[in-house]
Amino acid sequence: MPASFKENFPQTRVVIDCTEMFIEMPSAPVTQGVTFSSYKHHNTAKGLGISPAGTLTFVSELYAGRTSDKELTNDCGILKLLEEGDQIMADKGFLIEDCLPDGVTLNISPFLKDQNQLSMH
Repeated sequence: MPASFKENFPQTRVVIDCTEMFIEMPSAPVTQGVTFSSYKHHNTAKGLGISPAGTLTFVSELYAGRTSDKELTNDCGILKLLEEGDQIMADKGFLIEDCLPDGVTLNISPFLKDQNQLSMH
């Protein structure tokens, strides 16, 4: 774990984020609909997983690009691997606090809003 994480976020067990990969447009209209990502404006497959050190420690199965981050996180099995006292770090798209196991907390980083840069804390 990087020194800055050890000092500021020692309970962080995993940093989660989803990655979307472009796929060919499926021929079936229903499949086209569930794989179309309004974020990427393309048909995609989506997966989740990373660690505080930046290495892949968990890789989910791929989901249809329209799957929400919350739905993917709930379904992929990563939450079953967490233990009391663990902390997950994620970005603002992960509205998963109500899904976490007992004793597991969520750390969502601050956002810039009208500032030019993030604060030191």
